[in-house]
Parts: sequence; C-alpha cells; structure tokens
Amino acid sequence: MTEHADSVSELEVLTALLRHFDWSPTSHVPGAYEVWTERLRDSDDEVLLPLDPSRGDFAALLTKARRHLTRQYGRTADELLAILHTQTNAALDSTHWEKETSLTPGLIAWESGELLYESAKAQLVASAKASREKRRYHGNASAYVAKQFLESTLMGQTAIGSFIITAFTPSRQRFHLTQQSAKIATSTPRHSETLSGRNIMATFEHALVTARACLDEYKSKPDLGLFVEAVSDGISYEFAKALSDFCAGGDSGVSTNRSRADTEASQGISVAFDAPDSAVLAKAATTLALDPEPQSVVLVGEVTFLSHESGDPDRLIRLNIEEGATARKARVRLTEEQYQIAMYAHQNELRVQVAGEMEKEGHLFWIYEPDYVQILDESDQVPRVPSTSFEQEQLEF
Repeated sequence: MTEHADSVSELEVLTALLRHFDWSPTSHVPGAYEVWTERLRDSDDEVLLPLDPSRGDFAALLTKARRHLTRQYGRTADELLAILHTQTNAALDSTHWEKETSLTPGLIAWESGELLYESAKAQLVASAKASREKRRYHGNASAYVAKQFLESTLMGQTAIGSFIITAFTPSRQRFHLTQQSAKIATSTPRHSETLSGRNIMATFEHALVTARACLDEYKSKPDLGLFVEAVSDGISYEFAKALSDFCAGGDSGVSTNRSRADTEASQGISVAFDAPDSAVLAKAATTLALDPEPQSVVLVGEVTFLSHESGDPDRLIRLNIEEGATARKARVRLTEEQYQIAMYAHQNELRVQVAGEMEKEGHLFWIYEPDYVQILDESDQVPRVPSTSFEQEQLEF
C-alpha cells in the first residue's frame, strides 16, 4: 500500500471514529479541511480534520486529531481504532442499524434490543439468499450460502446516539452457493459457483432503497402489489418481515459504509424509516408469503403416506423430498394410474420421481396435476413403471 493510500485510509478511520462518538462536521474549507464538533454536548471543543493528502500539514493534523480523540475517550477510542483498522485492512464493509429510544442514548429495552438484533440478522440472511435467487418467499432455499455469509460476519459494539448496532461483512470473501459447489471447489474450481460478500451487500443496499421507494409510493398509491413487483430488486417475505420488526415502535435508519480496498466500490447508503412504515411492511410481508408463484420441479423422494377413500376421486400422497426442491415435504394429487405407481413404490420401499408445478398454500407445498410419476430403480437410478398389479392400500394422510 502506498503512503498516499495509507493516509487516505487513516482519514477514513478517524472520520468513522468521530461519527461513532457522535461528532459531525460544522464548517469546512472545500477540499482542504473540516471542523468537527460534538452534537450532544454544549462544548466549544473542535477537531480539525484535513482532507487533502497532498498538503504538507496533512499527516501532522491527522496525528493531532487522533491524539485529541484518544485523550478524550481513552481506552474506548484505542479499542475502536484497532477495530476500524482491522476493518480497513481486511476489506470489511460495515452496516449500522440505528433505533430511536426514549431511554438514555446507548440503552434500549431488553426485548426491543433482542428484536433489533434478530431483525438485522434476518435482513442479512434474506439478502444473501436473494443474491443467489430472487424469490417472494425463500423458506429453506439458499440456506447454504446464507449460513456461510452469516458465519463470516462480525458484530461490532453499539455506538453512541440512540441505539446502534454494527455488522462487519467481508467484501472480498467468496461464498459457495451450494454444498456441492464447496465440494468440487478443490478439484474443479472452475465449476464451483460463488458470490462475494460485496455482491451480497449490494443486494442488501438495493433492497433497502427499493423498500423505501415502495413505501413512499404506497402513500399515494396504496397497492401492496408494489412490493410484489419489487421481488426482482431483492424484496422478499423475509426481508419485508425483518424490516417491519426493525421499524416498529420508533424512527430508525440503516446506513452502510463500503471498504475502500476496492477503489470501484460505492460510498454506501443511508435509508431512514418511520414507525408507521412497520404496518405497511407487515402487510407487504403477508402478501409476499401468500400464493407464491408455482415452480416447475422434478422431485425425487419417498412416498410416506397415501390417502384415498372409496367414491372420492382425489388420490393423495405425501412425498418426503430428497432432491429437486428445498421444501422437505410435498402433497401430490394423483390420477388413478399414478396412485397405483405410488402405492407400488411405497410397498417395495422404492423412491419415485414426480414432475409438475409445485405451489405453496400456507405452510404446505402441493403438486395438483403432476406431469408424470415414475419409480426409480435404485440399482441404476433409471426411472421405470411397474408392470405388476396389486391391491390398493389405505393409510392416514
């Protein structure tokens, strides 16, 4: 790293430190200096922050500003400086969730604090999943990449001003989309599929901005379809639900800061939400969870239950899904011939392959008119249809 880059990095660290302690710029000489003062204290205390690394006094003023803060805040400032330097060197992006409270700044009711952390976590998970595949309702889909991303995310301490929590996410680290991708990465890395932490945070930022735009438009056009149309922008049931929980009970905001390790990185965003936004987002989440679009699937699994009553045209099975979808179970409505195949598979403990349009109703997944149902020959995994006739079996569904 060049001396110029080191100086710019140190400026970013001190700027972040000042913001952490709730200082803000009050005056400036464009391109040369900024004067920072504390917002919450009636004090004439000032910090002069240089902006131009090419000026001869740049390094000296940076050192003076750093010493001023470490004298005033002591060990807390030293620890934060270490964290911020780590963030810069490791190319960590930071995200801050801020919640207004009626208590002393830095304090929040215990249950509200727990909900805030859970909401932040759910937003990151939903964004990781949406980075792989945009869906109205993720459920268990894309769980592998989301788990990896969360395990590599660091939690920062709360900051001064309302109640603020911080997450540090690795911008350069790459995350496998599936467990299979991770397995083949060592032998055939070109065939593995990955996303970078920066890709995921870009999805997160885009979803936040889109959610704010939908909320603003909803005020003049109260149509929840706005949020459904925004699925392609990273909005999902999980993201809307998490954001609703975050907004409830007080004004709030989310801001991101991008690591400058990547010179092409954006500057980050800042999005504000009001308490009334929570109710709209909750309604949007409910809409996104209802009747998601059907998906064409080819499922492989075991028939665990069958149901057919005499005189009833409906013949139903429950399939424990092993391959073909992230859902664990599906209900399938069959024709008489397909039902005979399913019964044969159940009696002989054979797996079946079912193809069709799978849709979600409430918490259940259904295939109402499968294209076909076939038995898989376990010896070579070739689908086959039984030629043997047999008596119909009755089981509770």
